[in-house]
Amino acid sequence: MASIRTLCTCIGVTEDDVSVLHDFFGFSGARLPPGVSVSLKEQSDRLKLPHFHVNLIRIGSDQFTTADKDELAFSIITLRDIYAKEGFAIGRVLHFGVLTADAGGLDTPTRKRDLRQMTQNWTVDNDGIDVFVPHNFSVPSGKGILLGFSPVGGTCDNKDKTTGLSGSTIGLWGTSCGSGVAQTGRTLAHELGHYLGLFHKNKHPRNLMCQTAKASNTCSSTLLTDHQEHNIGNHCAMKSGC
Repeated sequence: MASIRTLCTCIGVTEDDVSVLHDFFGFSGARLPPGVSVSLKEQSDRLKLPHFHVNLIRIGSDQFTTADKDELAFSIITLRDIYAKEGFAIGRVLHFGVLTADAGGLDTPTRKRDLRQMTQNWTVDNDGIDVFVPHNFSVPSGKGILLGFSPVGGTCDNKDKTTGLSGSTIGLWGTSCGSGVAQTGRTLAHELGHYLGLFHKNKHPRNLMCQTAKASNTCSSTLLTDHQEHNIGNHCAMKSGC
C-alpha cells in the first residue's frame, strides 16, 4: 500500500501537516459521525481506480448544526460506496462555507434560478466538482420539490455560461435508510452522475439515475449500466488512478 503522504500528493493535498480524517478522507473538522468507521486500506485501494474530486460548499454555513455536518459526512461515505461498486473512486473532498450574512438569501433557495445563481457566485477555482448545499433547500418541482439540481455533462473549468450551472446542488434529506444508504448520499451521487454526463433513467427503477419518485427503493437504487460507466469514465473531471 502506498504511503498516505504519497496518496495525498496524488489527490492534490500538499499541506505539510496532513490530517488523515480531514485531508485524506475529506471529513469536515476531522470528525466522523457517531458509530461510523472508515478503512485506510479500503480508501487506498479505491484510489487506484479512476477518481474525481469534490468541493462541498455550505450556503448559510453558520446555521449548520452538528447533526447537519454529520449528515454530510455520512453522505460522503455513501457517495464513495456507490461509485466504488461501479469502478470509480472519490479523491479529494474539500469543504467551504458561505455565512448567512453573505448569502443574500440563497441559503434558502425557492427557485431554480436561485440554484443557478449560487453556482455562479461561489465557484471554487480548482479541479474538483462544486456541490452547493444550501441550509434550507425548498425549490418546488411539479407537485413536489426538487432534491437536487445539476447540469448534464458539466464543464471542467467551472464556468458553464450556457445553462448558468457551474456545479451541482443538493439539499439535506436524511441519513436513515433500511439498507444503510443515506437519501442525502444517494442524491449527492445522483446529481454528480448528471454532472459526469448521465441523463435520467426512469424506466430502470434500480438505477442511480432513476428519479426518486420512480425508483424502486430510494435507498438501494444505486446501480449503473456499462454504458453509464463508460460515459463517466470519459468525463474531463476523471483522474487516473494513484
